[in-house]
Amino acid sequence: MRQRRGIAIGVPHACESIFPVMNEAATQRVLKGFTYGLYALTVKHEGDEHGITANWVSQASFDPPMVVAAVDSTSRTIELIRDAHHFAINVFHSEQRELAEKLGRPAATAHKLKGIKTKPAPVSGVPVLADALGWLECRVVATLPSGDHAVVLGEVVEAGVEHEAAAPLTAAQAGLTYSR
Repeated sequence: MRQRRGIAIGVPHACESIFPVMNEAATQRVLKGFTYGLYALTVKHEGDEHGITANWVSQASFDPPMVVAAVDSTSRTIELIRDAHHFAINVFHSEQRELAEKLGRPAATAHKLKGIKTKPAPVSGVPVLADALGWLECRVVATLPSGDHAVVLGEVVEAGVEHEAAAPLTAAQAGLTYSR
């Protein structure tokens, strides 16, 4: 950058930042204050059914209805979602902590949904959890790199309520904490 009267002007070099160093401790503390629900993202591609627990999920649009979810960019799940072009977001209810934990663990095999009651969603056949509070069947609109995750934008093409009176499971209720 050039200097004029002791003031730097111009565009910073690639290794320089125009922003001060971020307060990591404050960032972590504020992010820990975010509230999160717990969801199962499910997908099916070429006969392979897969599911994971996710908590970075949000509604993104009313019209058309769209949702967004963050998925580990190195996971098998993001590859399957991209290839299948459809996925489902299943809302865990408050009595499904063990299921959320099971789907949240790294899988020794590719068949994490084995032994879990599912049914095919009506549009794409993606598996949805038959005992979830409810589910959204989504068509992939876009995926976007987001640091160590990929953000998936999905248009809701169908939805179902399985347990009308159930309360959703939150990360706090499940005893999960924010960690890096």
